[in-house]
Amino acid sequence: MKKIIYHFEDERLYELVLSFVRRAAPIRYAYAMKYQRKKDQYNVLMAYVLLCVASDQLIGELSLGVNGKPYFNKDFGQKHLSISHTENMVVIAISDQNIGIDIEQYNKVNYEIVSLVCSKKEQYQIKENYQLPTLFWTAKESLSKLLNKRSEERRV
Repeated sequence: MKKIIYHFEDERLYELVLSFVRRAAPIRYAYAMKYQRKKDQYNVLMAYVLLCVASDQLIGELSLGVNGKPYFNKDFGQKHLSISHTENMVVIAISDQNIGIDIEQYNKVNYEIVSLVCSKKEQYQIKENYQLPTLFWTAKESLSKLLNKRSEERRV
């Protein structure tokens, strides 16, 4: 398995990354431009760049499967991928087996969402440890990506 995490403090590479993805994968570029915030666009675009770096080649377009899970086209082989991003971090993973990853900043998980995806016991544990909302969320999100489940199916 290959994984790359990119952490950035500013958007100095934004125009370069934007130009690269626009030329290499116009459909992925259009997908990124659907995001409202420039930072989110940059994250989606940077994930594509990281996939190329991890693959040591241009990967072409990504396809979106059931529930929006991205996958490589058949010309790339039987590799599996997973992508996650948050405010200033992007992580990608490529594997020979199905994979699901997630990344989140501590204390940035919406508590309404936590109440929807966490059991009563987990919600009780959260009151005792401020790190648990992030840990529970990322674990469940990774599992849902691995199993390719939609948000409303994610309660574990």
